[in-house]
Amino acid sequence: MSYFTDAILYASCVGGEEQQQLTDRINRFFWDEEFEEYSQIGFVVPGEIRGLWIGSLRNIDVEALVEHLRNIDWGELKFPVQLMVKGEDDDRFKIIDVL
Repeated sequence: MSYFTDAILYASCVGGEEQQQLTDRINRFFWDEEFEEYSQIGFVVPGEIRGLWIGSLRNIDVEALVEHLRNIDWGELKFPVQLMVKGEDDDRFKIIDVL
């Protein structure tokens, strides 16, 4: 596990209100029940880019994140969802097929 992990999440053809709802579901992974707040910012949408989220994550369990993403209600989405992660010591991104 890297201390810092850069992450890109891609779900084609998602945008607007649907993308905001998905952002909330995605970032629920970072909710800290004990303190009733987010432990970190998680994923954000870069500008108006549809279907793309980025994050610079601290101390992330990538396998647990992937499991969380697989359990999200993605609605009517018919396109693949991919997570790209790159730890601080990695040379390139690893692509993980979420759905």
